[in-house]
Amino acid sequence: NCYYEKVGKNEPVKLEDLPFDIPDTWAWARLGNIVEFENGDRSQKYPVESDYVSVGIPFWGAKDIINNKLTVTSNLRYISQEKFDELNNGKLQDKDFICLLRGAVGKWAIFNETETIKTGFINAQMVIIRANLKDIIEWLKTYFSSPFFCSLRDKYTSGTAVSQMSAKELSRFLIPIPPQAEQRRICNTIRQILSIIEKDEI
Repeated sequence: NCYYEKVGKNEPVKLEDLPFDIPDTWAWARLGNIVEFENGDRSQKYPVESDYVSVGIPFWGAKDIINNKLTVTSNLRYISQEKFDELNNGKLQDKDFICLLRGAVGKWAIFNETETIKTGFINAQMVIIRANLKDIIEWLKTYFSSPFFCSLRDKYTSGTAVSQMSAKELSRFLIPIPPQAEQRRICNTIRQILSIIEKDEI
């Protein structure tokens, strides 16, 4: 039995759903059982070009995702605090993940709050993924970067002219979860390997 499953409301993991074996100390969960999903505000209040301002709250788009981070680029749009306050959904909090559901499906980023940027708003092609358990954030980064996640993305992506996937499908993705101590060891090892690769490329 998996602790993570007990806190979720998504469909349970069935034996026939498991794609491969994991150690006995690990557990399988549905992504929707360990995170919250929040779409952007798609009502009539959704920002349009006339709402853009030169200084204000960032209105993040797909082009602002660089190296899995939301970055301040020359293309970044802004909306006023007043417009932001009118919106109901799609408001970022520190350490939120953002995933594209249309176009470059599965492209993701993490929002890191700074002294000058405390929040932001996502466009309609994105979904916010907010961890219920903060100690799993580093593991989620590893998961979203994994070939396994990419295989699930490819499996559930549809559309011919424009690729797309629903947040509901994304919530059904399986995720293997090690004990916390093992999560930290794996994530630290991956960071060390990537650091060595980056140094070799310079």
